[in-house]
Formats: sequence, structure tokens, C-alpha cells
Amino acid sequence: MDRADLTPDRRMDIVPVLPSLDFAQTSDFYRSYLGFEEMPFSHDDYMIIRRGCVELHFSLTHDPGLCHASSVIIRFPDVRQIYDALRGRGIDVIRPSVQGPGGQVFHLRDPHGLLLIFADGLGQCLANGHGDVSKSGVG
Repeated sequence: MDRADLTPDRRMDIVPVLPSLDFAQTSDFYRSYLGFEEMPFSHDDYMIIRRGCVELHFSLTHDPGLCHASSVIIRFPDVRQIYDALRGRGIDVIRPSVQGPGGQVFHLRDPHGLLLIFADGLGQCLANGHGDVSKSGVG
């Protein structure tokens, strides 16, 4: 059996499936505060949102502990601008903007406790022109 070619020069997407206790609240938060759009998808326990080339998938759960134990890192070219925009909208940032190893970093939680880690920079693929996060947005 041949192994799949997973060398770095091959294009691939990795999409997290994150927990949500309530899709309406999750959708409202990510659309209103972070500039995502809900994708048309008809399934009672699964939801997809998108901002530019970034997709987040959510699976319905009844376990709040699962939400609090989950996190995702979201990279932007200028995370300080995102930080200022979110603070201006009254979003409670749980860890203020600090200088991390790769630049500015800050944290906040979505309505169900999922930890969102915002960091400076773009992933290697985006930096090489494989995606565009500027199509809609915060700021």
C-alpha cells in the first residue's frame, strides 16, 4: 500500500471541528464580532462558518467542559488592529495583547468558553499566497 503524499509542497487544508453548545449563539458571535459568514449547510448538529479562506466547523455538544477544553489559533497580519477593534466593540479580552515569540498575541473566549488565541502573522501557506483572509473582516 502506498502512503499518501503529505510533503509540504502539496496543497491541503486542515479544518478544525470545534464544539458548540448553541449554534445560534455561536453563529451570532462569530458573524457579529469576527466577520465570519455562516455557510449554507443543513444539518441539525453541524455548522460551518467562513471568513475568506478560513473555515471553522462546529459540532453540537451538550458538554460545556468540552468547549472550555478546546482552543484554536487565528493568525492575522496585524493582530494589534484586531485587538483594538474588538476592545472597541466591548469584547472582553481575557488576556491582553502581549508580545509572544512570533509577535503580538491575545486571548478571548467565545460565548461557550472555547479559547480563541489571536496571533500576529500568517501561516506559511497564506504567506506564500495560498489564501486571502482580507475578504471580510474585523477592523
